[in-house]
Amino acid sequence: MAGKLRQAEAHAVAIQDKGTGLLFDAALLPLLNDREFATEFFIIAGLKATIGDALVATARKTELPLCPRCRKHEPLLESGLCERCDEVIG
Repeated sequence: MAGKLRQAEAHAVAIQDKGTGLLFDAALLPLLNDREFATEFFIIAGLKATIGDALVATARKTELPLCPRCRKHEPLLESGLCERCDEVIG
């Protein structure tokens, strides 16, 4: 994860406010579509980014359950915890 954060910081220059919204360099696309990174960095349940003529964002309620330990919306294992919490408690 630390390497991905450094990659995001390196591309931070590519994110510029032009008064019409945020413009993302295409090099950020793989990072934004990396679920592990996006959910941790933006504190969201999921993100799908594409390059197009305009910046468009939609939000919807996640269907993923809430982990009772970390309170993140993630798939739960038989233990009733997300994979990350299950490994910690394990």
